[in-house]
Amino acid sequence: NEYKSYLRLYMVMADLEIKEVAKGLYACLKAAGIKQVLLTLTTVGNMIRSTSVNLDNDDLVEEPEKIFTGHTLNVTINGYGLHDPYSVYLGEVKFGDYQVLPDIGTFHVLPYNPTIACMYCNLFLKPNVPAKDCPRDFLLKQVKKAEAAGFYFDIGVEVEFYVFDGECHPPESHHLSMTNRTLLMHNQFIEDVLEALATQRNVCSPIEFCYPESGVRQFELVVRHCRNPMLIADSVIAIRETVHAIARRHGYDITFLPKPIAGETGNGLHLHISFSDSLKGDNLLPGKYKHGLSKVGSHLVGGIIKHLPGLIACTQPSQNSLSRQVAQDTFGVGNRKSAVRFCTDFNTRDITHVEYRTSDCSANPYISLGCLLEAMLNGVENQVELDDKPSSFNSASVEESLHYLSEDAALRSALGEDLFQCYYHVMLDTAAYYQNHDTPKDLY
Repeated sequence: NEYKSYLRLYMVMADLEIKEVAKGLYACLKAAGIKQVLLTLTTVGNMIRSTSVNLDNDDLVEEPEKIFTGHTLNVTINGYGLHDPYSVYLGEVKFGDYQVLPDIGTFHVLPYNPTIACMYCNLFLKPNVPAKDCPRDFLLKQVKKAEAAGFYFDIGVEVEFYVFDGECHPPESHHLSMTNRTLLMHNQFIEDVLEALATQRNVCSPIEFCYPESGVRQFELVVRHCRNPMLIADSVIAIRETVHAIARRHGYDITFLPKPIAGETGNGLHLHISFSDSLKGDNLLPGKYKHGLSKVGSHLVGGIIKHLPGLIACTQPSQNSLSRQVAQDTFGVGNRKSAVRFCTDFNTRDITHVEYRTSDCSANPYISLGCLLEAMLNGVENQVELDDKPSSFNSASVEESLHYLSEDAALRSALGEDLFQCYYHVMLDTAAYYQNHDTPKDLY
């Protein structure tokens, strides 16, 4: 109750001047026993990094706004390779610092460590000037672009992960796959995860379902769809952080790695998408134009398929992703082996939404979702026709996918040259390293 009270007060104050907001927040945090505030950033290479603000710092009494404005990040951090901090791509700024500014709407207390609060951040060159290679700002621009074009995307996500018993591999007994026994064996762990995520509504859309997946001790969390793509991307980060933290309490290890175990089912991150022309408008996807889709719905899917070769570089970008991938059809009704699955109503068999399946947790959720929005918008804008029949596709290598991304004028333009170059070099370097090294299971 105390937590809810000060959070309500904080949200009421969020429209006031920053210094007044900071004063109110600082007082509430101290009263609630909060010791630190994490300013959290997801880098281009999909690493979650934080700066900790110590609330016992006496300077904050007179200048509480420093919680928001007093923190910088060396420009090299955003371009670090995943394996080697000396492998760096420098974007528009070659030296110096970025300013790390939190999105105050993402304020939340970490339920698994209740003396710590957290806010998700964007990178800025200076006040009101976002860094061009900031992944979160890229998604924000893409959402605004969609709204300016008159489209509102309703997106949900399914996140898969494995639970290890501290031995880096699940038990060999496959009779536990997809069974009730699997849930009951891990019941307290799952309950703790769901409870922790339920308190983080500012950064995590509600979890609708959790169930055992095809792999042994593999689970899937189904995140409720909403017309807020940024919240969906934030949800992926919140889930990764929360599941790892709760697992440590239970003595488990967790992996979101696309293919953690040879011969076992991989971990996906499946995106469920529909769209309308207003915040409360009807779903524009179904119709009788082609394959059960409306004309504009067909163009939307056509855009995904057209840009799929380059899009894969953003949605399943890692060397490990290739181990999970199999030859797929480009699209299909109910076909779980297609890149885009048409999902239907159980009773009417009308298409309700599409599922983009060529995605996993090695992808930066802000970059992947922003590029997916671009592909769909480009398909609608250019009236890209969906083929009469699906074709087969497969990605041979990360290098090939990155090449297709570099040749995709629409995706590259949407990313902007600074973000594209940073992303291209980080992912290319990371892929080259992991061709000759095992990917750590706790990398994501």
